[in-house]
Amino acid sequence: MNLRFFSLVSAAVLTLCAATAPTASAGKIKQDAIPNRGIFAIQIGGTEQEFYGRVDRVISVSFQEYTTGPLVVSEVVVDMAESNQLLRIYNARPVSLEATAQHATAAVSDTTQDAVGTTTPSTPSAIAEPLAKADEQIQNSYERMAGSFVVKTYPATTHAKTVEFSVANRKELVSFYKSFRDLYSGREVQVLRNGATVTGNAAEATSGVISISKLGGTIFTID
Repeated sequence: MNLRFFSLVSAAVLTLCAATAPTASAGKIKQDAIPNRGIFAIQIGGTEQEFYGRVDRVISVSFQEYTTGPLVVSEVVVDMAESNQLLRIYNARPVSLEATAQHATAAVSDTTQDAVGTTTPSTPSAIAEPLAKADEQIQNSYERMAGSFVVKTYPATTHAKTVEFSVANRKELVSFYKSFRDLYSGREVQVLRNGATVTGNAAEATSGVISISKLGGTIFTID
């Protein structure tokens, strides 16, 4: 076999493997970590904050995103039967320049017309690099400052009847939600031996991947 041809084939195989192999995402899950298999737990990494609940009392789990003042909030809500409190886990961050530009594009009526008379919305110009870097610094600073800090004002706050956790990383919150949702729905979740959740094609996974199939006895950690 021609050496050059062999090199090209090897490179193609390596590229294909890199594209199809599963990758670890944020968040960790430990199966059978609680002796009572009728209970699940959620822990906020680096803190003493945690929540333990009965599996058979979970009514629903939901994910939503919204704005409140200058902040964008990503929120997971777990509703438990016969409980007067909701479990809320959220990530709050300042509205980014990119998000503002996207919303502005959707909102404005400014349009352009092509040669055949088709009208299309205009697109925003690229955000200047200095502004983009400054915005990234603001986002990172807020993430470090906010962390797991939740502010409540009793009894005026609308969140007086909730158990609330704040997490610094949206990616980890979404990873937790998808894993919790899948186990609650009866679907399997793939994790590495260290508990990190797996994304990608499970069929391509190595022997180091474990399948978790039940919510009971499981501990979720959001760092």
